[in-house]
Amino acid sequence: VIGDDKGFSYIPVSPEKATDYIIKMYETLLSKGVSLKDILVVIAQNKGKYGTQTVNNQIQSAINSNAEEKIVFGNTEYRIGDPIIQCVNDYESYIYQEDCEWSDENTTLVPNGDIGIITKVMYNGIVADFDDYRIYIPKDKFANIKLAYAISIHKSQGGQAKYVIVFAPNVHTFMLNSNLLYVAVTRA
Repeated sequence: VIGDDKGFSYIPVSPEKATDYIIKMYETLLSKGVSLKDILVVIAQNKGKYGTQTVNNQIQSAINSNAEEKIVFGNTEYRIGDPIIQCVNDYESYIYQEDCEWSDENTTLVPNGDIGIITKVMYNGIVADFDDYRIYIPKDKFANIKLAYAISIHKSQGGQAKYVIVFAPNVHTFMLNSNLLYVAVTRA
């Protein structure tokens, strides 16, 4: 434990056990009433055994039991309660209204890097709560979103959370320079 406020912990764990440990930390924080939006797992790479895609699926399986209320796109399931990240600026995001799914006149910007929580799953899309709006995301825009239990350190730039878990396995060593690690730990 490091720092005057004991706000930083370094926990050496083998990469094979790290995801289980991350899930345990996630569950502990949620059990203490911490919001999903206040927890951020950051990782140097998206692909591979220890990348964000794999870790997202493992955390989702452990944390989100809403497996019946889902929509599938490619290899990803999106469930009610999942955090998602917008991966490109979308200047024409549809503001969701109960009486209709979307309206061309009722759009807003959801910028690259914004994180929302899925609140509704429909046959042709999802509704997610972002900070200012409930946004309807049709299936044809799913290529612009990803699960956000774990995101890349690069994607986290400009973001913040009360609790940040930095996963830095030794297989990512070639990417883990001081600048990238600085970005990771300063998201808190």
